[in-house]
Amino acid sequence: MKTQLRNRWTDDMVRFANQGLAKGKVDCTPFGRIDETDRYDFRGLSLTAFVKSRTFVSVDFSCTTLSSAGQFMFCIFEDCVFDEMVADSNLGSSFSSCSFAKASLREADLCGSFTSCDFGGANLSKCAAIEVKFQGCSFASANFRRSELVRCGFEDCTFAGALFHKSTLTKSSFVRTDIESLELKDCLTEGVEILKDP
Repeated sequence: MKTQLRNRWTDDMVRFANQGLAKGKVDCTPFGRIDETDRYDFRGLSLTAFVKSRTFVSVDFSCTTLSSAGQFMFCIFEDCVFDEMVADSNLGSSFSSCSFAKASLREADLCGSFTSCDFGGANLSKCAAIEVKFQGCSFASANFRRSELVRCGFEDCTFAGALFHKSTLTKSSFVRTDIESLELKDCLTEGVEILKDP
């Protein structure tokens, strides 16, 4: 399915879609909306555009690749899907009710805020997040090996089955978020706050 979604894009389609996304347009996809979800269909696209200060609502970016040339900066995403996305670039935006299930965000730079987002099974190894806010997010079975989560805020989040190994959690806070049951093997936890209520 992933290969099929990526192979359907011609070079002209990729170029036109990236030009449109850079301008905040979603009607630039040749595949319209997905019948089952009514989201705009950008599944499998190679994202190379530098997208700044745009808003996207109900867009499906599943199985896309975000290369170092492509970045989302100061954007707003609502009800968007990034499942199985591959990104090692900058995701500096506001995300609300979005899904990153099984996404590969290895070595990605996370900025901004994430509210009610699903990171189930996502690879967040070696990712960097500084002063990022996560509220009501699920990280079930997510991989945080060697990640750097510095001065981040986690509120009402879940980490069932998440893996931490040699990660940095320095000065991060966890509010109504159970991390005490996790094995934080060889992790830097200096200044970490675990609070039942703020």
